Amino acid sequence: MNRNSNYDQVYTLILTALKSGVPLIAHINSQARLFATNWLEIVMQFPQRGHVLNIIGFNKGLNPFTNKVEEYFIVRDSFVKEKINYKVSAKKMITSLATLIKLEK
Repeated sequence: MNRNSNYDQVYTLILTALKSGVPLIAHINSQARLFATNWLEIVMQFPQRGHVLNIIGFNKGLNPFTNKVEEYFIVRDSFVKEKINYKVSAKKMITSLATLIKLEK
């Protein structure tokens, strides 16, 4: 299976879960990140120490880090104490994904 096929499968799985009201937690392979307005950019670092993002939605819009319109997930960052919704590139998050966890209600 090629990388695009894997990406498409994971992206579809996440969208299906969100549309069904199933909350997801994404364990990301990095603690480093940058912020621009309400966008979060995952930055790879070594050694890889992760953190989690609570995925709560999705949309499409202009990413200030790439200056391109792209698909994004709406997330809450585990390192931010306030309930702030951030946008994170779907592609960047999926390629940084270590584990995807379905939360039971």
